Amino acid sequence: MFKHKAFRSQAGGRRRLLGMILAVGVGMAVAAPVAQAETAPAPPTLQRDFTSNTSEKPVARITAEMKFDCAGMSAEALGKAVERKQCPAPGDAGTDGTVTGNCGAAWIDIFDDLPGDGVARVVWGMTSYQGPMIYRSLVVSYNFTTIDMGIISGTLVDSSVMFSPYYQATTTATSPRPSGLALLLSGGVTLLSGSGCVILSPTAFLPIS
Repeated sequence: MFKHKAFRSQAGGRRRLLGMILAVGVGMAVAAPVAQAETAPAPPTLQRDFTSNTSEKPVARITAEMKFDCAGMSAEALGKAVERKQCPAPGDAGTDGTVTGNCGAAWIDIFDDLPGDGVARVVWGMTSYQGPMIYRSLVVSYNFTTIDMGIISGTLVDSSVMFSPYYQATTTATSPRPSGLALLLSGGVTLLSGSGCVILSPTAFLPIS
């Protein structure tokens, strides 16, 4: 059965209008940019562009001591250290010169200067009680403990020639999310006398907001 011409025309018009609407909708869907997922904050990190300072005088501050590295010295350096009573002669019992802290002091600290900015200041250093240090070989080990990313670990190496009884370095820790920062300083130094000293690993911990 055929419908009236006017009805067929009206139905055809509705179909054409519906087709146009669908075409426009598809075009908009194709042209619309895909919504991007929210970018996650960068992981926390300890900056490697630290600044060094050897211009200060030795300090009496004792966060962790350094001691003579009698086992790690060369034979020549050990012989001189034995003469100075800094190390025991091979086979001898320990002397007063080998007590903990006979070489100097070392420290590492965290300062959250402006809470809420996600930035902290990290400072480490050492001072020699036995004259100038001519070489340092230090390692700053760090752990950021975050809620959503777990523990983020890393190390920062600070090694160079120098000539001073005092050394301190400063860098920045950034944490876009609240986290706890734990630090450990290790390594050693060589003195002008040729003796070596090891750092007795000072640590620091602070929540970074």
